[in-house]
This record gives sequence, structure tokens and C-alpha cells, in this order.
Amino acid sequence: MPTLPLNIPLTEFESKLLGLLQSGSGSISEYDLIQQLRDANVFRIDADTLLSGDLLLMFRIHFTLFHCLYRLRDRLRKQGLNDLDLSPVAIRLKSYEKSVAALAEMDTLYSYYMDLDNMEQVTNENVEEMLGRFWSRLGNTDRRAEALAELNLQDPVSEAEIKKRYRTLVMRHHPDRGGNKEKIQSINAAISILLNSFNAID
Repeated sequence: MPTLPLNIPLTEFESKLLGLLQSGSGSISEYDLIQQLRDANVFRIDADTLLSGDLLLMFRIHFTLFHCLYRLRDRLRKQGLNDLDLSPVAIRLKSYEKSVAALAEMDTLYSYYMDLDNMEQVTNENVEEMLGRFWSRLGNTDRRAEALAELNLQDPVSEAEIKKRYRTLVMRHHPDRGGNKEKIQSINAAISILLNSFNAID
């Protein structure tokens, strides 16, 4: 079994994670969660190493965290009490919804992080490529947030809901109905960004 960069057993780490998520209010970023875990001496990492910019080590810590978060999510869903929203930007403990939990089998990220061999096989070059894709998508995430605001929507939202809101706003703001051209252009730009964000999902 691959060696995880942990100072404590995996099950104890999961309990520590759950405790931090339960004690927080709302969501927490991956960065802040790692900082709290480092302060609790959970990871095999010191401040100097953290500042050294060792990408491979940081990836192993990231992978370990999400491996355990997905394991924890499985356990919570089996209990039928809680669930987890998981992304590097926002990790959140929430109420259990059976219909949402059923989608886990189709989650490609779940499959990736549950296989510890993926952590072992990664190289520095792989990490640099992944970071490049991450920062690119982060920029797209900012544009998505602006586009959602233009349509007065918030994530999570489906493609069908976006298209429905778009049609409603076009009917309301079309120049032929007393609207203005600039507003329609903004709405069209927003729908383009949002539909492209769905197409960009691997």
C-alpha cells in the first residue's frame, strides 16, 4: 500500500477531518483546511518544507486530503445523515440528500482520488501540467461567477436551468419589447460563457 504523508492512522485522520468540518461554519478552502491540519501536526510536513515549493510533496498532501475526504463522504452517505461538497475552493459539510448521493458512482474525480496508485505514479512534470490546467480553470471560474450574476443565478445550477433563465431574460429585455441592446449583449455573453463551461468539463 502506498505511504501517505500522515503522522496518524487513516481512520484517525478522517475523524480529525470530520471534527474540523463540524466545528466550522459554512465552507472552508482546501488551503485553509491543510493549514489547520498542519497546525494539528497531522501531516508529515514542517513550515520550511511548506515554503520550499516542493510541488510533488504538496500534490501528495492534496491527494491524501481528497482521498480521505471522499472516503469520509462515503461513510457519511452510508449513515444517511450528512454529505460533503468537495472542491479545492470550497469544502462543506451539508445535509444528506439521497438523490445527490446516488451520483457518486459517476464522479470521475471520485474514481481518481480513491485509487492511491494515482498518487504514487505522478511526477513533477505531471504536477506542473495539472497546476497549469487548474489556474486556467480558476480564471474560467471567475468568468462563470460573473456570468451567473448577470443572469441572477447561483451555483449549483443545471444547464437546463441556465437556458430557461436565458429565455426568460431575453423575452424581458429584447429591444422589440422595450429593452436595450447593451443588456441583451450582456445576457448573450453570459449564456455563452456558461454553456462553454459545461462543454469544458472533462
